[in-house]
Amino acid sequence: MSIHPVVPDRGIFLVKSSRTPRLIPCHTYLIIEGNSAVLIDPGPEEDFAETYSSVTAQIGCEQIEHIVLTSELPEGASSLALWGHAGFSGKVVVSWQSYIAARYYAPDMDFHSLAGAKTSLAIGENRILEFLPIPGFPTAGSLVCWDKSSHTLFSGKLFGSIMGGISEETEGNSLELISSYHDIYFASAVPDNLAGRLASLNPARICPQHGEPLDQRETSIHDILERLDISGGCGDCGSPDLQRTGILHKIYQQLTTLFSPKETSFLERNLPGHTQGIDHKDFSAFFTEMLNTRGYTWLALIDSDLRRLCTTSDLELPDIYRNHENEIQSGLGNLVRELKNLRETNFQLQHSIIKASDDLIRDGVTGLYNEKFFSEYLTSTVESGTSSGDSVLVIRLDGLKNLNSRFGAESGDLTLKALASFLMNRKTESGALFRLNGPAFLWYLHSTERKGAEEYARDLQQQVEITGEFIAPITVSAALVGMDELIKAETPKDKIFTELMKTIKQRIKTLDRMGPGSICTSTGISLFRNLSGSIMLIESSFFEARIMMQILEAEGFEVQHVAHGAEALTEADRIRPDAIVSEMFVAQMDGFQIRKNLLATQDLKNIPFILVSREKSEASIRRAHEMQILHHFRKPLVPAELTGTLHALIAERNRNQ
Repeated sequence: MSIHPVVPDRGIFLVKSSRTPRLIPCHTYLIIEGNSAVLIDPGPEEDFAETYSSVTAQIGCEQIEHIVLTSELPEGASSLALWGHAGFSGKVVVSWQSYIAARYYAPDMDFHSLAGAKTSLAIGENRILEFLPIPGFPTAGSLVCWDKSSHTLFSGKLFGSIMGGISEETEGNSLELISSYHDIYFASAVPDNLAGRLASLNPARICPQHGEPLDQRETSIHDILERLDISGGCGDCGSPDLQRTGILHKIYQQLTTLFSPKETSFLERNLPGHTQGIDHKDFSAFFTEMLNTRGYTWLALIDSDLRRLCTTSDLELPDIYRNHENEIQSGLGNLVRELKNLRETNFQLQHSIIKASDDLIRDGVTGLYNEKFFSEYLTSTVESGTSSGDSVLVIRLDGLKNLNSRFGAESGDLTLKALASFLMNRKTESGALFRLNGPAFLWYLHSTERKGAEEYARDLQQQVEITGEFIAPITVSAALVGMDELIKAETPKDKIFTELMKTIKQRIKTLDRMGPGSICTSTGISLFRNLSGSIMLIESSFFEARIMMQILEAEGFEVQHVAHGAEALTEADRIRPDAIVSEMFVAQMDGFQIRKNLLATQDLKNIPFILVSREKSEASIRRAHEMQILHHFRKPLVPAELTGTLHALIAERNRNQ
């Protein structure tokens, strides 16, 4: 953890994790007033040790008079009991609607339950914090905290952002990231009355639980409210004229995530203000202008989302969609062809870059060639016809987490660098060394049978244990695959790399069960520790696909996105994913039809299948069960629910293989 001053002269500090950035990070805020302090959202249990160390470096634990929970969800509350054991003896401030759930984490603590539309809390002698309830965002007991003395709004979850907000990677995109986060957490727009109350505060800065502090001078609260459709009409509330305005803003937001500002500038010129309602005629004129400027392809791109929004709001489709349905469907076909051509062009470009740029094929930590380069190396070796007597040896560093815990976050990388050097100095003339994802190295041993490779691995293990080249004594585990295994299985040449990596993942997972310093030469259960599995995502909305891919990739999944049903069947056979997540309504072939075709294919029918959709009814649930679909989630998804289910399904499938 690290602690950063937000308003130093008013004693406001941000405490955030120093770990690998999370898709939706969890931040804690500390307010110090004289000899008293308040902690806002103490964070999850796994972050407690670092959070406690950072906070107590500023003020003693016994001086913290209150801990404030802006909701009762685990990422902000599960460390409560640990604070009690560490010496916190004050009160936990929580909404009365969250009281019972919050007590689950710390039943012995003293709680102060807030009730009423507006309540306050004194810090020290002169400082007052005011609390405003925001029920339903994301839970019934959510609230925000207003520090008038510093003009700071502690907004809980309300103004969070993907990847935490502004950083070197996300600079300049804070509004986009807040908007993406809002789509994940909130099913509907924030009520106008709440938007007005927050805007009337005119905060100098906003401090969200899941994002970096937002300075009013750089990102105004008015801009944020507009971006989130919470300062005016929305797609499912208000008059029909305001509903149409809300729909246009949602469509505009989606298109601006896909195309450049120059390409979408004509839309902005014709976009009404949030509070300006428009009738059906002007509503249709907006899409007519889109047709005249960009053609039927753009209309086809937003077809499914526009139909859903109009249906939800009980509004008629724009005239052009009712009068030119065939042309729009033709535009969708053109879009598919364009995307296919683009994908092929990108693949060829990527292939050229890999051959030309050493930076893309070397691991940044160790300098060794990476897994991407190994795939090229293996392909050329297999095509030469000399690989039957070769072996693949994977060397994995044991206890990386313990090293980082004992010696700091950089110790793991330093040890991996030292291990890479150690292995290179002991490389045989017939071997080629590569860095895999995670704390592992791959040694391709030419003309080395499995028995010789196993003896080589044991000798390496002994040398690692007795050497003094590392910052602490370490051990390594080894997994071994003979190329003859793949050849005997008659694996097609173009799938050798995929099958080899699957076998490696299976054997490394077996190492987890065998313990440090082990060698695995046969397949146990699958899943590479640092690769959670491969997921095929079937989603026609490119905006929603981008959000779901961020969620899944942040959990370590490898994600392959396809936009249409027919393509999904081809790709499923090609990549053999560990699980499939499919939208119910997909172009060309819906989710149920995709599932039906998979069930009819012997080697694809057992791939775990999850259905997602904004529409979930008794009829769709019954049909899902008929198709042996056990998980049918309603959008907007709860990220942890989806990723947790995927982890469980993939683990169960691997145990049964």
